[in-house]
Amino acid sequence: MINSVGCIDGSIERATCTIKGYVGMPRDTELLLNCFRTPLDVAKLHCSVITINGEFLGILAVMATQREPKLIQLLKPLSQVQMEAFVSFARSPYFNTSEILSRLVETLALLHPFDMIPSDEDIWQSIQPGATYRYATLRNWYSDVVALAMSFLAIERIRSQTDLLTTYQVSALRNMRVFPQFEKLLKSSLEDIRGRAVRDDATLELEWSMLEEKSLFETYVTPGTERSILQDELNVLVEMSIARLLRQLTLMVHEQYQHGVDFSLHLSMEIVEFLQRNPHFRKNACIDVNAAVLELSAAPSPNALATLRTLVKQRIHELPFVDGYMAFTHLADHCMHQINMEGDDRYYSEALVGIQTQIELKFLGKPNLLYPDYIFLVRMAVNAGEVRYARAFMADYAEALMPSVREHVMELCEAVIAQYEGRPLDALGSLQRVSINQPLFKLMVRVYTIENLIQLGRWDDVRTAVDALRHLGFKPGAISVRHAAMMEELVRIAPRIATVAETDNDARRADRVRQALEAINAMPNNVFGVRNWLRSYVESIS
Repeated sequence: MINSVGCIDGSIERATCTIKGYVGMPRDTELLLNCFRTPLDVAKLHCSVITINGEFLGILAVMATQREPKLIQLLKPLSQVQMEAFVSFARSPYFNTSEILSRLVETLALLHPFDMIPSDEDIWQSIQPGATYRYATLRNWYSDVVALAMSFLAIERIRSQTDLLTTYQVSALRNMRVFPQFEKLLKSSLEDIRGRAVRDDATLELEWSMLEEKSLFETYVTPGTERSILQDELNVLVEMSIARLLRQLTLMVHEQYQHGVDFSLHLSMEIVEFLQRNPHFRKNACIDVNAAVLELSAAPSPNALATLRTLVKQRIHELPFVDGYMAFTHLADHCMHQINMEGDDRYYSEALVGIQTQIELKFLGKPNLLYPDYIFLVRMAVNAGEVRYARAFMADYAEALMPSVREHVMELCEAVIAQYEGRPLDALGSLQRVSINQPLFKLMVRVYTIENLIQLGRWDDVRTAVDALRHLGFKPGAISVRHAAMMEELVRIAPRIATVAETDNDARRADRVRQALEAINAMPNNVFGVRNWLRSYVESIS
């Protein structure tokens, strides 16, 4: 077989096929062109001629796709307002003195959001009508506009950060020694900081910068005098450092709960002890709440959970949105730890209350609802006995789900409800219609399928489903070590339950029931409620 590479150019009327070692016959070319529905005036087909012993068999053609320039990739996500601002930016002689670049940006703005990308030659003619097209020159202009766009993005970001702007302005006034305006802006900034309810990272960063500016000013104006301001600087620096360390530590605790990752939580206990000796730092709500999260993870108890929940509700309006959202996540983490590790089903109700509060306080809603959150709430509500609430939530929030997963998520939730209500056949029907690629939910579907097959007594199907689960390969890190351990135990125990169910009711059956219960009770966790469910089922048939 001989493959020769070349291309076909032109419209159907003037199409030619010139390939090394082969000149296409009109009929061959026509057959090839008829395979495509789009005109070929601007398209190129990369072709290979297929022959055996010199006999022509056909042409393998692949439509060439135009490469999307880096500049287009950069500008495409901009909103229309941002694109108009970029045009004004490019027209400003302060940022750009090249008329050619201005014209190029204006031309690109007319094409935004680039549903169709014209050829380089067309763009060249738009900005240099009648001039000879030069590929290298246009590419250099593209690179210059990329640099211009990067500057624009940076300045837009700075303009949106008012605290950062204030820091730069105060610093500039001090360097210029325009001290009257420097002192006025510094004073108003510190007053603004004291009036803020939320002491987030930006606020603490600004306060430390303003105190540093004041310190430098005092050193210059009144050198050699007592500088008590250094203590204020240190206090803010410590507060900012503790807030950031606690946020990092609690995020790592979340990963430990979720995935069983074994982290070294450096300084966690030292920070807790420091706060016990210096409780005034807990006036910062971020520190207060995240310290309580750390304390709960170190010494779990119903009282510690209640304390954290009360604290979150009391101080939620002093927390930045991300910290508030994560506070509810930490509450849910603790509940799931009690369910998944201790097997304490009372925490389904606790978890439901937490996520209901999160919705009530608008830290979770339709704009930011992810489908795992949707499934989580339904599971918590159903297992807490609140099926009516689960259905009302499903109906109200279904529109918030991405269309690509909506049907599958709804079917999985219907399966959860059917299984809880003792309708295993309906549950199986829903599970068979679920197709979610996320590994955790693929595992959930397989586990629930096995449970419902057990409930129906379809033992051959149970063994088949268990074997499929055994060979369900996940990439490293795709599921947590806890989920992997549960899967391993279920694969080992489910066939034993099938054997128990198929054994006559005699001493041998009693012995097998005892052994099955021992194996179930020895399971290291209760992920997806598997340990509790298996125990309940075996006890019901013993």
